[in-house]
Amino acid sequence: MQNISMQFYINAHRKSIAILFVFLFCILLPTGYTQTSPSIEKLYQPGIIVIGDDINYPPYSFVDDNGQPAGFNIDIAKAVGKEMGLEVVIRQDRWEVIRAELEKGEIDAISGMFYTEERALTYGFSSRHSVSNGDVFTANNNTINSLDELKGKEVVVQTADVYAEYLLQLDLDIRLIEAPTVKEALNMVDNGVYDYAVVLKLPGLYSIRNNNFKNVKPAGLNFLPKEYCMAVRKENEDLLYILNAGLHILKASDQYQQIHDKWLGVYEERNFSDFLREHRWIIILIGSVIFTLLALSVSLRYLISKKTKELQTMNEELIASNEEIVHKNKLLASSQTELKARLEKINKQGDIIRFKQNFLANMSHEIRTPLTGVIGMIDILKQTQLTEDQKEYINILRHSGENLREIINQVLDYSKIEAGKLQLRKKEFAFHELEKQAISLFQSLAGDSLTFESTIDPSIPDHIYADKNRLTQIISNLISNAVKFTAKGKIRFSAQNLSVESNPEELYIKIAISDTGLGIEEKKQKALFTPFAQIHQSDYRESEGTGLGLSICKELAQLHGGKIGVESHYGKGSTFWFTFKTEKKHLHEAGSQENSSFEGSTYKNLRILLVEDKIVNQKVMTLLLSSMGHTIELAENGAVALKKFQPDTFDLILMDIQMPVMDGITATSKLRQKYPQLPPVIGLSANAFEGDREKYMNMGLDEYLTKPMKKEDFTDMLNRI
Repeated sequence: MQNISMQFYINAHRKSIAILFVFLFCILLPTGYTQTSPSIEKLYQPGIIVIGDDINYPPYSFVDDNGQPAGFNIDIAKAVGKEMGLEVVIRQDRWEVIRAELEKGEIDAISGMFYTEERALTYGFSSRHSVSNGDVFTANNNTINSLDELKGKEVVVQTADVYAEYLLQLDLDIRLIEAPTVKEALNMVDNGVYDYAVVLKLPGLYSIRNNNFKNVKPAGLNFLPKEYCMAVRKENEDLLYILNAGLHILKASDQYQQIHDKWLGVYEERNFSDFLREHRWIIILIGSVIFTLLALSVSLRYLISKKTKELQTMNEELIASNEEIVHKNKLLASSQTELKARLEKINKQGDIIRFKQNFLANMSHEIRTPLTGVIGMIDILKQTQLTEDQKEYINILRHSGENLREIINQVLDYSKIEAGKLQLRKKEFAFHELEKQAISLFQSLAGDSLTFESTIDPSIPDHIYADKNRLTQIISNLISNAVKFTAKGKIRFSAQNLSVESNPEELYIKIAISDTGLGIEEKKQKALFTPFAQIHQSDYRESEGTGLGLSICKELAQLHGGKIGVESHYGKGSTFWFTFKTEKKHLHEAGSQENSSFEGSTYKNLRILLVEDKIVNQKVMTLLLSSMGHTIELAENGAVALKKFQPDTFDLILMDIQMPVMDGITATSKLRQKYPQLPPVIGLSANAFEGDREKYMNMGLDEYLTKPMKKEDFTDMLNRI
């Protein structure tokens, strides 16, 4: 192609629309199509473009009775050229000839080609201008209900057609009989030469109507819907950009619909089933999200309720058994055999309790994996064009998903505590950060009817040594409860130094959260810190939650060597407090870590190889990392990552642990064998148990992140490496 360009000299309002859609196209171009923008100088050079297509593929492309190119593809190509200020020359020939001419550079583009991943390796595809599907055409006295019935049969197909390629992949031992055109393929069936033909449905219907075929009909299988696009040579990105801009302008006006109705509408029998089929993925996605959330919510509530009753029952049995053991010990001489049987029963019950704990922890972990995709796809769906009602539905789904994730995290923490696997991760940090995070949480939860106060004992040192995340978890839970049960008034954060002068290096700090809310009846205060306890026990619950929050806070306080309690007067408000032991740290000891965190947060535009097999996770993580200013290259498994990786191409590798074909650990090992100098390799997994990070790092990974990954997790990881 010589001096191809785009001219935006149309008229005032069309030029504005073109600029708008080119801008939107650059942002919204789907994954799988090229996204490179040409230089401005090339776009403003006038030129001629040669577009080719099949000479006999009606109603998409054919020669009419006047010997002129005609059809849907031809009109679309001409309209795109007109909108973009290009002179379009149409070149028609047999389909295999046209493809060969495009690959040799003898023509600039093809106006209609079905998109496949294999073809995308050779051609660059525009956004789709139509969608169609294949069908099986048979004699009128013949029927077929599925493609499996073609096994071992002779089937007529069009030469080099995408549906011929598809049949070869089905492993049905089908013998393909090639015909140069759809018309000739159906003619063989109409004349009884062959029983079946597999071609694109609309050209098949066109041939039946315009050639008066009396003995051939479509079976109505409507399989393998394909996106029909304009195609260019892989390296011709400037032209692809222009064609996409023109297509978006056509679709924004009534020109596209007029062309579609003229050539394709007459053959499309539109009904409610067609609407459902056309929009099936959006409907399936929304339905799946709603069903999954409801199913997960119901299942988790049922599981928690069931396990609670079982634990209560077993607890009662253990108490009864212990009482009986004490009694039998007094009668040891006369009932030694009976006492031994009771001890065995207790051991079995202990095994059952441990099994229940592990089961609950594993269930929480398994739910995190689909929930990552659910919340991620909600975020992606939220960025699409939605009606106001749909935006409201998406916000409801998002809120429900976040509530479910919080419930799962609490259940997981509780299972870790019960199994004795929860460990503190202490480090130096500035104490005032706890107050700042408390203020930030209050501002995100409270309305205008609540105010916030805070006081900190000046004798508390600037820097301490403790598990900041777990202390923040306790404070967040107490503030959330205070806001939840306080309609108006104020919330107060206070910190007090209870240390004794005899040991100046050891600190004993008390943090209290006070509110002016409803308060708690005295008879209910004793049960607050037990698992699954809630202030309101009636069938009508004013607040959501598992009833695990305060019991987890109690365990975390005890792990820090402290206690937790409540002081409340019904109708006047409550004060929840906890204490913890820590160590005093001086400013110069903690300064290096804070500086490192600040510098690490400035990393931008990293070139990242993301190795992830699940399409939903690919989209979610690409969206997250791209929003942070990074460039993403995808690989669907470890084997593909080995092929795509080249030295000095990537700054970071994010490697999923479990993948088909080749897992992340194996791929990392092979990369290290092949390339002595690798960028950091970061493992990704939904496993969130204690010790998982260390286990995978010992297998060759430089760091490890738990799904679902947040921006803060990614930034902290960059600081560590």
